[in-house]
Amino acid sequence: MSVIAMTAVAITSCGDETPGSPQPASNESSASSPGTTGAASNALAAVKACTLLTNAEAQQAVPGIGAPVDKGQLGGSSSACDWAKPATDTEGAVGFIIAVRPTQTLDEVVFDRGVSSTGTFGSLKARQVKGIGGEGTCLLSLAAGNVGRVDINTSSGRLTSDEACQVTSKVAEVIEPKLPA
Repeated sequence: MSVIAMTAVAITSCGDETPGSPQPASNESSASSPGTTGAASNALAAVKACTLLTNAEAQQAVPGIGAPVDKGQLGGSSSACDWAKPATDTEGAVGFIIAVRPTQTLDEVVFDRGVSSTGTFGSLKARQVKGIGGEGTCLLSLAAGNVGRVDINTSSGRLTSDEACQVTSKVAEVIEPKLPA
């Protein structure tokens, strides 16, 4: 069964669970030449992470979250965007990053921490790693385009990993229909 079972739209697990933490694939050089990949991945190469989610949509996922910060080519991605809500006296910090990876597949998510599940999210193949960076963290990678993926990575000092995966799923519900199949 799904590890995001508490959300309205869940990743449907195929039973492939592996502990670990995702790392960017080592074929970063191909990211600089998107013309060598299929037409669908070229469409993904043109996607800018900060345009996948409006401020209002981000507020629905995490009320009170700040404006997006463009992180450029972060960690081997072609585009990354960061949303953050700082800690207060009564709440810990929470944030998420969306990273577009037009030349990296779900199979290239390398990890050494957390529990990985594969399946589908909406119409796209997906891999989720709950506890990717310890308690309060969750990564959801959505296959998009011919050979690419989009990562949503949530972390918080106040949430459990299950709750972080719920935030990740709320973000994925919004961006999944905007991604090339």
